[in-house]
Amino acid sequence: MPAAREHLLDPNRGLDFKEKEGRKQVYTLPMNTYLLDQARQLSVEEQLELVEALWDDIARRNTVPAPTDAQKAELDRRLADHEANPDDVVPWSKVKASALAHIGR
Repeated sequence: MPAAREHLLDPNRGLDFKEKEGRKQVYTLPMNTYLLDQARQLSVEEQLELVEALWDDIARRNTVPAPTDAQKAELDRRLADHEANPDDVVPWSKVKASALAHIGR
């Protein structure tokens, strides 16, 4: 078996912790690290094109991943906060203006 594929049989695949710029990144699903390493060799423009192509393919298949337990808990927390404070909102026009100001447009 080619060395590039040996990791596919690794029983310890799963949570993959990587250190990047002093931050720990966690990949929660088994990942083909060979493909990820190949993608990292691409230019930023090529990486963005790859991400867009993958995202378009996922959308075309009408596939939506289920939220994680952490995401569900965060959604529940936000909903409870909103229900407890229904008037504590920011209009979209202010959010949009703030975001555009932040990126310098």
